Amino acid sequence: MYTDDFKSFNEGSLFPIPDEILCNIDGNDITLLHHKITIENLKKRWDGIVTEDQHKEAIVEYREWQDERVGFAQACKVWISRCKKARKERTLQSERNRMEEVRRRLKELGRGEDLEYGNQYYGEVNDPLWRIPHIKQLDPWAERSWRKLENRIMDVMNRTRTERLFSILKSAIEPRTQLLKEVLVPWRVSVGIISPHTYSLLFLPEVRSLIEMPPDGNNSATREDFKKLESVFYRYHNEWKQEGLETLAKLVSVSYKLPFSTGLLSLAVSQFFTCSSCYSLLSFPYVLIHNCMRDFPSLYTEHKVTYEGIIADLTSCSSMPTFKDIVLADKLRDVIVACGQDPRTVTADEMDALDIRLECRSCSVDGVLDAFNWREALKHYRDRSTHESYYTPRKPPVWRQVASSYLPLIKELESNLVSNVEQEKRGWFCAHCPRPLDFNLWYLSPKSITLIKIVSHLATVHTIHDLNENDYYSNPWHERSHPVVHYVSFDLADPCVTPTTI
Repeated sequence: MYTDDFKSFNEGSLFPIPDEILCNIDGNDITLLHHKITIENLKKRWDGIVTEDQHKEAIVEYREWQDERVGFAQACKVWISRCKKARKERTLQSERNRMEEVRRRLKELGRGEDLEYGNQYYGEVNDPLWRIPHIKQLDPWAERSWRKLENRIMDVMNRTRTERLFSILKSAIEPRTQLLKEVLVPWRVSVGIISPHTYSLLFLPEVRSLIEMPPDGNNSATREDFKKLESVFYRYHNEWKQEGLETLAKLVSVSYKLPFSTGLLSLAVSQFFTCSSCYSLLSFPYVLIHNCMRDFPSLYTEHKVTYEGIIADLTSCSSMPTFKDIVLADKLRDVIVACGQDPRTVTADEMDALDIRLECRSCSVDGVLDAFNWREALKHYRDRSTHESYYTPRKPPVWRQVASSYLPLIKELESNLVSNVEQEKRGWFCAHCPRPLDFNLWYLSPKSITLIKIVSHLATVHTIHDLNENDYYSNPWHERSHPVVHYVSFDLADPCVTPTTI
């Protein structure tokens, strides 16, 4: 007899088809589904109802039917994957056809050279035309669709034209700029590090006429042509330096209400300046060659294909150095007053000759205080403001002169530290390795290493063991100053403790 579990079976069917189908096609995805009623369950339920032979025949029939369904599902999966691939190829080919039509229209508008340069410069994958929204869905044969995106397409082509013209002009100007830099190397050695930036020299009328000379086999700029302009360089150097000194002297005169004179630059208050743009602390006379890197031309501007834009790219400078953002270091007045001197009259030499050291009472940590000379004290202001927390602002330094009885010990510690600072912090260059052609960029050279490494470098690379002063030279940007000496203050700690450096 049939049980209640088999009432849903179809009449006359040995193996009824369950309600759940074998495969489920959902869009492009095919999932094989398992039957809720398995063969093992059927065998258990049919014991005593059908014979063994009938049961085996039913299993064979069921498996054949299942294999047929699985084969159908696999065939569907293969068919859908082929449809996907064919659809993708048709879409890609359609996009290429549309892009070809766009290129054809651009060539008709006289943009063929820009298209060719764009293909070489960007490549097909990174072509900016493909990045325009809806360009792939554009129907180029419809004039209305073309006008819809024409402005964006022409903007891209204008940028490509800018890059193309820039590369052409740069290839003509760059070799001549290198010749000028080679000529300037010995010239800068003769005038010293305080010299105008190469960017300024490239805008001299005599230099610019050689740089922009049309390329001609019989009339091209040579190294000798630039070497003949050394007198022009010397004249411009004197004018540039005099103008810079007068500008700084006027700044001191206005700030302290003193009569104008270039002699004001000998005062102690004129030894440090601050750039209000990049917030750098600049010492005199290195402030004259400060090149603030905050102002740099953008990649895509209408001025890029001009002489100014190309020179800015070659020299990593966007404008001639000016003093519009240079101001006096206002905290220097407090340091000079703490030393018991008048900021309006005391000179830098007199401050250096003072037998005075300052300690910062605001930085007391477990009885350890820092002793500074007047130059290092100003830098201490900058370090405190740089590391100041927004939530816990630091107190301004409170200066006090170190007791005169401790000065001999502090000076002895300073003299012992000078050699270590000289070797560890000062940059040195190998005289036998290539150096930057632009003297103003020596501080960026990767060849700048410590004195200990210079000795090892000369021995291993150049097999030079007996060193002399011609084998290496110092970083010209280095400014020697007194080292900071840490000592234990006898006001705050055990007076029996010997002052030591940290």
